Amino acid sequence: MKLDDFDLLKLSSGNSKINELCKQLKTRRTFKRCLVISSKTIEDNYQNQFFDILGYADHTSSLRGLNRVLAERIGNGCTEFNVTIDLPTTPKIGETQQEIIKIGNEFVPLTKIFPQKGWDVST
Repeated sequence: MKLDDFDLLKLSSGNSKINELCKQLKTRRTFKRCLVISSKTIEDNYQNQFFDILGYADHTSSLRGLNRVLAERIGNGCTEFNVTIDLPTTPKIGETQQEIIKIGNEFVPLTKIFPQKGWDVST
């Protein structure tokens, strides 16, 4: 599914599913739940599976397949567009000092929201 700024701002796509997703983004009706898995939160005997999952970050088509499997497991009309598996890369230490998060009228660094201690073990 491809989406450009025009589709998002004008809801101009001929695809009703894209129009609905754009409307949800504009009204901030986005994902509601998050499961965070890190090497700190899993037992040692599952570390290999954890690193296998992280390997999917380089294979977007495989991630889309995982989204479909997840949606099927959830059921109740859930589609691959209602869920996402996000495997972000850990920011470099210097990047955490950049003031990129806007709170009110002020920009603050990532470390003010997420303390830097523990970044190195969060993946």
